Amino acid sequence: MRGLRFAGCCGIAQCSASGVSGTALYFLPRLLGLNAVKLMSATGPATNNRDRTRLGDFFEALVALSLQTYAAANDAQLSPFRDHDGRHEIDFVIHREDAEAVGIEVKLKSAITDQDVRHLLWLKESLPDQIVDLVVINTGTHAYRRQDGVAVIPLALLTA
Repeated sequence: MRGLRFAGCCGIAQCSASGVSGTALYFLPRLLGLNAVKLMSATGPATNNRDRTRLGDFFEALVALSLQTYAAANDAQLSPFRDHDGRHEIDFVIHREDAEAVGIEVKLKSAITDQDVRHLLWLKESLPDQIVDLVVINTGTHAYRRQDGVAVIPLALLTA
């Protein structure tokens, strides 16, 4: 897509920037340094080095798998996005070649704040002719559109 540079793949042979395979999801706990004891521990949330919960990583992987399925069915690609200096990162962009695109953030929470959409709004401001919609996929119970135009869609409703 002209004007956008997508971040590279995770490095797994079966996983590519255009999608996440079942193999990648199978090896995800291993890649995150988790074993059966850590996954099943009820002593508190496990966190990784990026100050995110393990559950958030798994939620994002589940969203990626769902989005890849929908993108492939529509001859589109799903890619991560990071700007040239790394200050702005968007979880996913769905796009077709040089055509229009949709920016998507994934949040493991139900209430979405201005802080949660700041990178999406930056993307729309930077590429107004290419970005046709902005979406946050979350754990809420209902879909709505914020005053700034960002659609908030619970993962549970994504297939509805």
